[in-house]
Amino acid sequence: MEKAIGAVEPIVREHLAKATTLGVARLRDDASYVTHVVQPAYLALVAAVSGATKLIPQFEERFTRLMRALRDELLVFEGETVRLVEDYQSRLQTVLVTNLKA
Repeated sequence: MEKAIGAVEPIVREHLAKATTLGVARLRDDASYVTHVVQPAYLALVAAVSGATKLIPQFEERFTRLMRALRDELLVFEGETVRLVEDYQSRLQTVLVTNLKA
């Protein structure tokens, strides 16, 4: 599990940081969120692990669920701005572990 988190975490961090610049409308809409955040993160992860994700059944669907959970738990929407929750660093690990086990 630690290896999986080690591979996923830096990519997730990068794409969540980018997500905060996309605006509320793009992030709240599931299809738009998948297009602008989930798919680029997924492709980056697949490239980073040399396609090893193919060995995990339904990995793309599981990764999409993980990214939606991260959006729901770690991004705060305030009017038209998006920011990371105050305790982002500590909560990220918990959300990753919980959702990678699911």
